[in-house]
Amino acid sequence: MKKIIIGFAILFASSIVMAQNNQSIVSQSGLSNSAAITQSGAENVSKLLQEVKSNNATVNQAGDGNILQNSKLVTNNPGFAHQRATSILEVDQIGDDNLVGSFQNNQKNIASALQNGGDNKADIWQQAFGGPVSGNSADINQVGSENTVDIFQKGDENEAISSQQGDKNSGSISQDGYHLMPGLAGGIDNSAKIEVYGDDNTTHIQQVGDANEASNWISGDENITSQLQDGYGNSQRVEITGDQNTVEVTQYSDDNKTYLNLRGTGPGAIASGASNNNALTVMQDGEGNLVSGSVTGDENAVDIAQTGVGNKVGTGFWTADGIQVGGDLNVIDILQEGNMNTADAYVLGNSNTIDVQQYNNGNFSTNNVVGSGNSITVVQSSMLP
Repeated sequence: MKKIIIGFAILFASSIVMAQNNQSIVSQSGLSNSAAITQSGAENVSKLLQEVKSNNATVNQAGDGNILQNSKLVTNNPGFAHQRATSILEVDQIGDDNLVGSFQNNQKNIASALQNGGDNKADIWQQAFGGPVSGNSADINQVGSENTVDIFQKGDENEAISSQQGDKNSGSISQDGYHLMPGLAGGIDNSAKIEVYGDDNTTHIQQVGDANEASNWISGDENITSQLQDGYGNSQRVEITGDQNTVEVTQYSDDNKTYLNLRGTGPGAIASGASNNNALTVMQDGEGNLVSGSVTGDENAVDIAQTGVGNKVGTGFWTADGIQVGGDLNVIDILQEGNMNTADAYVLGNSNTIDVQQYNNGNFSTNNVVGSGNSITVVQSSMLP
C-alpha cells in the first residue's frame, strides 16, 4: 500500500500511514504551511519539502527502519526534508534503525529530533545565506544504543544541543559562520552543548568564530570528548562524573577561557564527588587566555599548555582558582611559553605530582600542597628548552 500527498501553497497537509513499506511525500510552496506525517510500521520513508518561509512540519514514525530523508551537507537543492526561513521541524522516531536527516535553509529555523531505540542516526544541517545573523536552533535527543548525531550550523547566533542516553553513542556539533566584519572567517555568539549519560561515548564540538560557547556534560565511563574553538573571546566548559574519560580542549587566538570540573558537582570548591583515571588535555595558543578547574579523585592526569602573552592558569571564569586537586596519585603538568604568564595549583591529598614549566620573562607561579608524598617541580627560564 502506498499513500502520497503533494500540496502547493496550501495551509495544511497531513499523511497517516499505518502499514509496512509505505512512503509519504509532502511538498508545499508558500507561506505558513503546516504538515503532519504519522507512520506506524517498518521500513517507512517520509519525504518533506517546504519552500518560502514560516512553515511547520511534524513527523512521527513508530517502527523499524524509518527514514526522513536528506542532508549530510548536500550542497545543491536537497529536495527532501528541506525547509526555508523561520520554519519548524519536529521528528519523533520510536523503534530501530531510524535515520532523520534534515536541511534548513536561511534564518531562524528550528529543528528537533527524538529517537528512542537502537542504531539511530540524526543529521541536521542549518545554513543562512546573505547575512551575518541566522539564529537557527537544533536539538537532538537520543535514548538507546549505538546512536550517531551530527549537527552542522553555518551563521551567527545559532544554538545546538545534543543529548544522548545509552551506550556507544557518537555526537558531533560543528558551528561556522559569516563574520560581521568583511574578510574575516567564522561566526559569532554560537552555542553548542552535548550531554552524555552512558558509557563508551565519543563527542566532538568544533566552533569557528568569536564569542562562542561550548560545553560537554558527561556522566559515565570511558567516554572520549574533544572541543575545538578558533576565534576570539570563546569559552569552553567540561563537566565529568565518571572514570577513565578522555578530554581534549583546543583554543586558538586570544581571550579564550576553559573550565574543567571532574568532581560530579557544579562549579565551586573541591567537593565530595569523585572521578578517577581521567585524562584531560588543554591547549591554548594566543594571548590573555585562561584555564581553571577542579579535580576530585585519584590517578587523574591534567596536561595544560599555553603559548602566548598574559595567559593564566587561574584566576577567573568559575574561579576554582588555577587547578585544584583533591585526591591521590594525580599528575598535573603545566607548560607556559611567553611573557607575563601566571600558573596556580592547589593540592589536597597524597602522592600527587605537579610539574610547572614557564619560559620567557615576567612569569609567576604559586603552588600550595597539603598531604604526604607529594612532589612539586617548578622551572622558570628566559630561554626556551
